[in-house]
Amino acid sequence: MKYCERPYTQAYIFPNGDVRACGWTYQCIGNILEEASMEKIWHSDAAERLRDSFRDGSFSCCNKVVCPFCNNDELEDIPEAEFEKRSSAPALPTEYNIAIDYICNHSCPSCRHEIFVPSEEYRKNLGVMIDRLIPYLNKARFLSTDGNGDCFASPYIMDMLERIQPEREDFTLSLETNGAFCDKEHLDHISHLFEKEVQITVTPNSFERQTFKYLSGGHDNLDRVTENLYLLKEMRKQDKIKQFDVSIVVQDTNYKELPAFARRCIEDFECDTVIVKPIFYWFALTPEEYWFKDILNPKHPYFDDYMEVLKDPILKDPKVYFWGSHEIHKPKEHPAYDYKRYFDVFADILKKDEPAKTLESSLTGKGKIAIYGTNDMAAMMYRLLKGTLAEPVGFIDRDAKEESFCGLSVTKFDTFRPEMADTILVSNFAYLTNVTRDLRFRKFQGEIIPFNEILS
Repeated sequence: MKYCERPYTQAYIFPNGDVRACGWTYQCIGNILEEASMEKIWHSDAAERLRDSFRDGSFSCCNKVVCPFCNNDELEDIPEAEFEKRSSAPALPTEYNIAIDYICNHSCPSCRHEIFVPSEEYRKNLGVMIDRLIPYLNKARFLSTDGNGDCFASPYIMDMLERIQPEREDFTLSLETNGAFCDKEHLDHISHLFEKEVQITVTPNSFERQTFKYLSGGHDNLDRVTENLYLLKEMRKQDKIKQFDVSIVVQDTNYKELPAFARRCIEDFECDTVIVKPIFYWFALTPEEYWFKDILNPKHPYFDDYMEVLKDPILKDPKVYFWGSHEIHKPKEHPAYDYKRYFDVFADILKKDEPAKTLESSLTGKGKIAIYGTNDMAAMMYRLLKGTLAEPVGFIDRDAKEESFCGLSVTKFDTFRPEMADTILVSNFAYLTNVTRDLRFRKFQGEIIPFNEILS
C-alpha cells in the first residue's frame, strides 16, 4: 500500500494562521490564531478526516501536481499490517513548516505585483503566532520556513529563529531564500542553529542579469546573490551546512537557460542538488499569465522547444532533481476558451422566452441555494434568480477577500458549514472536481450543480 508519513508528522502554517497537515494538501485542520493549542488542532475532526483520505488510499485531499512525492512516485509501498501501524497521529507533529510571513525583498511576477507591506494587525498576528509556536518548535525534529516570503528578509522570522532553542539532537533546519540577504551578517544571527543540521536552498531562477531582474520583479541584486552562493559553497565545504541546493522555476522566460544554469550550479557553486520546478498556478498569477508561463502545456508555443532543451546531457546529471518540470501537462487551450464556455451557457439560458422562470423551474424544490464563486458569471446568475423562488441566500468563495457580493454575504470556504445551503450552484464549473472535493470534505451532502447543467 502507498504510504505517506506527512499527515502524521507535518504541520504547515500560513500567514492567516491556518494549519494544514502537510502543505501539499488542500484542507485546513485548524487555525493557530483562533486555537492556541497545537494539540487540539492536530487531533481535530478535520485533521482526522484528512488522514482518512490517506488511509483509504484515495489521496483525495492531496495536490498531486505540486507534491514532489506524488509527482515523482516516491511514496513508500508497505505491507498492510505496517500501514495500519503507522497510520495514527502522534501527540504532536514532529515537523513544522512556518510559512507565516509574506515579507520578501523581491516581488516575483508569479508571486506578487509589488513588495509586501504588512499592516499593524498583520504584525500583531505574527507576534501572537510566533509566541504560541516557539514552545512547539523547540521540541521539533524538523523546521522549515519555506513557502510565502523570504526568511532572511523578514525581521519576524529572523527573530523567531534567534529565539528557538532546539531540544532534540537530530533537529534539522531547512531554509529557502532568494539569496540576496543570505550573507554572513544574517547567518551570524542564527549561528547557534549551525550546531544542528542546517539545509539551505537558494532560488535565483536565472544567472542572466536581464532575466534575473525580470523574474525578481525588477530587483537587480544578482551580484549580491552570486557572492552569497560562493559563501554557501565554502560553508558546505567546511561542513557548516549539511545541504546546499539551488533551485530554478522553469517558465517561458528562462527555459532556454536551464542547461547553463544547471552546469554553473554543479561546476561553479558545487551545490548538492539542482532542483528544477515547473511554474505552479498560485499566488498572483491570472489564468492568462499562467497559460503563457506553463511551457509543459502541449498547446504552448514553446512546448516543443522545451522538450528539446530537456535532452541536454547536463540535465541527466544525478545532481539534477526534476520536481515535476519534465512531466507533460494536460493540453490546455488559452483561458479565452473557458470564458467562451461560460458565456455560451448564459447564451443558451437567455435564448429562453422567460430565462428567470426557466431557471426557477429547474431549481424548484432545491431548498436554500448558494452560489460558489464571486465572479462575473456568479453575478449574472444571481441577477437572473433574484426575486424568484430560487433566489440565492449567499455566496461561497474559497479565498474570499470581500465580505459581501451583490449585496449578499460571502462565506470563506474554510468557515463554510453544511447547514448554510441545501444546494450549491458552481459558477467556475471548469473546476467542478476540485470544488466538489472541497465541499464534500466539509461534510456538505446536498446537491452540487455546475452552471452548465442547471437546465438539464
